[in-house]
Amino acid sequence: MIATTEHLFDQQRHESRRQSEMAQRNFNDYARSEDLRLETMLKGEPRETQRARSRPRSSPPPGTVVSKSLNSSACSAANP
Repeated sequence: MIATTEHLFDQQRHESRRQSEMAQRNFNDYARSEDLRLETMLKGEPRETQRARSRPRSSPPPGTVVSKSLNSSACSAANP
């Protein structure tokens, strides 16, 4: 009985790992296709526009005004 249970757990772990790897591969394929699509859209655009693509996503383009929708008191009230 214990051996059967351990075998089932092993199968579940294996299947979970397989599904995770498949999801990661699918995401990577999707990201690659979106990158290619963006590259195609940027062909013929000015160099400044093309360079903006290589900027880290956490940094807005220069001159962009970033507003905060939550102030610190709202955050502290939401997370006591």
